[in-house]
Amino acid sequence: MLKLIAAMAGFLLMAAVLLGLRQQQINLTSQCAHLYSKILSRQHILWDQQTQIAANTNTMTLTRRLARQAAATQAAAGQGVAATQPAASGPVVQAPVAPVPLSSFARDASQSGGP
Repeated sequence: MLKLIAAMAGFLLMAAVLLGLRQQQINLTSQCAHLYSKILSRQHILWDQQTQIAANTNTMTLTRRLARQAAATQAAAGQGVAATQPAASGPVVQAPVAPVPLSSFARDASQSGGP
């Protein structure tokens, strides 16, 4: 009889441990699902920001902003306002630098003893 009671107590203890482990697994699964939904939400925000950056930095948009800035600068210079003030229509964008011919790099490399 004592063996039967000990076996039953052991089984009850094992059942309680398994129940606790299952509850912990359910809690962890719930946390993972919550974190995954947060990750997806932040990823969508990141994609929206990347889309906005791409739209604001494409060649056509930059060309239009440079033209507007040049027009505003010329208008400001015509009115006697300092031409160094940035245009109020958007961020200041510097004009592109003229490309340097590759032959000048080859000449510099040969003079410096490089490859």
